[in-house]
Order: sequence, then C-alpha cells, then structure tokens
Amino acid sequence: MSENLEIANEIVRQLHACPENECLPLTACLQAGDFVAMKDGVMFKVKGDKGVNKVVVKLNAMDTYDIEFWYIKVGTKIIQNKVNEVNGIYNDHLVDTVWRNVVIV
Repeated sequence: MSENLEIANEIVRQLHACPENECLPLTACLQAGDFVAMKDGVMFKVKGDKGVNKVVVKLNAMDTYDIEFWYIKVGTKIIQNKVNEVNGIYNDHLVDTVWRNVVIV
C-alpha cells in the first residue's frame, strides 16, 4: 500500500469520529463521500450550511493537518472558490474543525 493511501485512510478513519454534541460520525452528519487520496492527504465531498462542498485535508511536515474548504460547481463554467483554510490542526481537533467550517453551529 502506498504511503499516500495510508495517510488518506488514516485521515478518513479519524473523520469517522463524532463531532462535539452529535451522536453520528462526522462523515454521516456531512454526507461525506467521493473520497480521493491525494499526496499527503484526502479530498472529499460534503453537504453543509456554509457554502462548502469540498474539503481537502493534508498532513504537513509538523505532523498536523492543513485543511482547505472549497465551493466547486461544475457546469458550462467551472467555479472554484476557496472558502476558508485552517493550518496546524492536531488530530484531536480535526473533526470539530471540519464540523465548524461546514455547518452553522
């Protein structure tokens, strides 16, 4: 198994935790899907309230996560807007950081 796939699988495993005050895993709450392994991370589709429909999570050199939140629309014209970026997130804050940037809390 490649190192990139191992990193992506570990991130997805961590995302299966429940956000604070929620009883379902984050991936279920956000209807996360279409997971794609990337260099040092993973990209996936989400549904939420804050105009975010793609999330990119990458492991950085400091062994923390950098997370990008995107709105991407594909049609006759491709629209790509980075909504937010959060860097240096420890694994125990990964789920809540994604939750707070995708859903109105």
